[in-house]
Parts: sequence; C-alpha cells; structure tokens
Amino acid sequence: MERKEKHHLWYPRKAYRKSKVAWAFRSLSCHIQMVTREQHVELHRNSTPPKMPSEEEMHRKIDSCKDCKGRCLPHSIRIDHILDTIDEALGE
Repeated sequence: MERKEKHHLWYPRKAYRKSKVAWAFRSLSCHIQMVTREQHVELHRNSTPPKMPSEEEMHRKIDSCKDCKGRCLPHSIRIDHILDTIDEALGE
C-alpha cells in the first residue's frame, strides 16, 4: 500500500502562518486531503495556490465546520476537481 500524505487545499503554508485564524482555517479537516506523494507533487506542479479568503470568511468557515466533521459539500466538490486534475496530469 502506497503511503499517503496531507495536501492542504489552502496553500502555501507560509501565507497561513501569519495569524491563528488563518492557521485554524487551513487546518480544518475539510481542507485537508490525503494523497500519494506523486499526486501531491503533481497538484503543486499543475495548480496555482488559491486566493486567501478574508479573515471574516475564514471565521465563518471555522464556525460552520464545527459540526460537519469534514463532510461539507464545498469540500466534496473541491476534492472531485482536484482528483480530476491529478488524473489528467497523470494521463489517467
């Protein structure tokens, strides 16, 4: 079985270290996807970092995620898009 690692949907990491709210937002379970190393490299090679949301937007997302346990709809939609991007990059 291939080892998995965390891919944070909100990157780069250094941009989110500037405040506790930004770090908490980035660290929500619904903003993390487990991918193989190969997939992770391809994701960062073939995509651009998303624009950082405002602090107000981050607060709203943190509040709304208190009960979702990583199963919120926006997360599911985004993961499907990322997995499609990986498949295209790998020629699958």
